[in-house]
Amino acid sequence: MAVTHVPAINESLMKSQPGSFAVDMLWLLGAFGLWWPVLAPEGYVRMSLPVQIGYLFAASIPPTLPAAFMVFADYPIYGLYELAPRVGAVSAGGDQQTAGLIMKACSDPILWIAMAIIFFRWQRAEARADREAAAPTPQELPS
Repeated sequence: MAVTHVPAINESLMKSQPGSFAVDMLWLLGAFGLWWPVLAPEGYVRMSLPVQIGYLFAASIPPTLPAAFMVFADYPIYGLYELAPRVGAVSAGGDQQTAGLIMKACSDPILWIAMAIIFFRWQRAEARADREAAAPTPQELPS
């Protein structure tokens, strides 16, 4: 994802429809690659629950760099983007800032909610294991 935000790469790909499609497909494949270790179906290798939490936390860090550049840049980062037709009265710079904010403000809560769900599943599994370990065995029951 970060590579597709490098201005030289982005501008060279976004000049054509196939290049724009390639960027979209890279983002889609990147999303599948990001979530596969966490959401893989049963029968596939998955990370342990605590590792999944750390993995998703680590995944929230890289998008910070392109988002920060987009939000705090004084001018549009992508020259080609400045030439795109404007929608309404939104400037290219304002649109870029909004995109950077959305990149962080919408993706981070998804990752944090997923981490919370995994944490509570992990806690529930640990509590169940503790209950099973503390349960008396048939030999320990009074006759």
